[in-house]
Amino acid sequence: MLQGLLVAAAVASPKHELLRLMQDVDADPVVAVSCDPIGPMTDLLQTVALPAFNPSQAPAGSWMSFLNPDRLVGAGIDPEASVSVLIFDDREIVVDLGFLGTEAQANVLVASLLGLDASMRERFSWDEGRLVVGGRRLPPNLVDVAWQDHRLTVRAGVPNARGATSLRSIVERSNADGGCALTFDGDLPQSARAQSEGRDPTRITAMVHLPMADGAPAKVLFHTHEPVPTALTTTPQAPIGGSTKERPAVLMSIGVALGDLLLDPTLRTTFQMQEQDVVELLSRVRFGHGTTVAFFADEPRLGFVANLDATRADGRAVGPRRARRLLQRALSRGGLGAERLSATELHVALEQSDVWIATREGGLVVGSRRDRVREAADGQGTTWIRPAFTNLAHAHPVALRSEGVSTRQIPPVAADLGIRTHEGLWELTFGVHVDDSRKAATHTALAATIGSIVLPRVLAEPGEPRH
Repeated sequence: MLQGLLVAAAVASPKHELLRLMQDVDADPVVAVSCDPIGPMTDLLQTVALPAFNPSQAPAGSWMSFLNPDRLVGAGIDPEASVSVLIFDDREIVVDLGFLGTEAQANVLVASLLGLDASMRERFSWDEGRLVVGGRRLPPNLVDVAWQDHRLTVRAGVPNARGATSLRSIVERSNADGGCALTFDGDLPQSARAQSEGRDPTRITAMVHLPMADGAPAKVLFHTHEPVPTALTTTPQAPIGGSTKERPAVLMSIGVALGDLLLDPTLRTTFQMQEQDVVELLSRVRFGHGTTVAFFADEPRLGFVANLDATRADGRAVGPRRARRLLQRALSRGGLGAERLSATELHVALEQSDVWIATREGGLVVGSRRDRVREAADGQGTTWIRPAFTNLAHAHPVALRSEGVSTRQIPPVAADLGIRTHEGLWELTFGVHVDDSRKAATHTALAATIGSIVLPRVLAEPGEPRH
């Protein structure tokens, strides 16, 4: 008996709870949340105002209002146990949570979850762990409420069996072993412009994992109807780095060769480049791995400096002066007038901006300001790369790190984003790093973002469009 309890405790996790409940009804929800335990999630909801969340709204508002520490314990809910909520497309719901309360508390909680008034609670009783109303059990195809082994499970409606879908597949491939997991299957909200232009909504199937512990990074797995680029599955190389006298606000590393990105059919379409043009470019020059781009908080738009390794197509090095001459001719053939500023510098005037280019040993530097380009090409100033960013870039083909400015009221904040594709899915790793007293910042920021997408769908009245 004890061994069985230990095994059950070992597998209890948001991932396993979601799979268990989905398998039990043999249908995938449109939104599902599972937290183990629930306590840290209620603390989080006290510190973040989720957009479009109004607890008074139906149908979910009546029970989502329980998600604060005081009401949680007062309702008999066990804050150290897991809670899972599944919401299906036809407004069916499944709520499963740890419960340590009395029968009176159970009656209040069930009535709130089902949206019933106080008069209905007077007719509630319990028979062998099942809810009885007016002396009769409810039809299980409408409402089924079980209270057994310190768990309370409410099923309002039984979804039609639909079998495993891509949503369940994402949950199976995740590693959500603690904290909170959220799954979502539906259309992303459209901008007013996209709606006016008649664009089709973007369908997305996604899972978000918030570890909720010690500032651990969150993960997002998702896919849309668009193919996933295979170039971003490769093992990235260390970032080249660079330096300027002014520290960048955002740093990005592209750990795969730019030629591989441009040859990927999915990404080439995104860049609106023809395969013939890419092949012609790569026949003359080879771009290395680990391109680093630094962004600066200039006005009215971000400034940038990109540091690239480049050689001849056969791998031979090109001197900076010769590289400048070859690049100038190539730009002229492409219809871009390049002004020679020095033996290793070019200036290109575009329609809405100017670009400066400096060639260096083994590569070139491109940027929006000449002074920064020269600093990066000559190795002046402070290096961009720090160990934390190197670790992030080693694990993700595309890595970004943003470092905010510290003020008297706001501590220094750094945000990380790692991007890769894996097993046909996009995988994002998201982290926020602040002082030790605010470890939950990662989860606060991501919960607000996801909440703005998911909650309008959860809280919509029946019959309302779900955009």
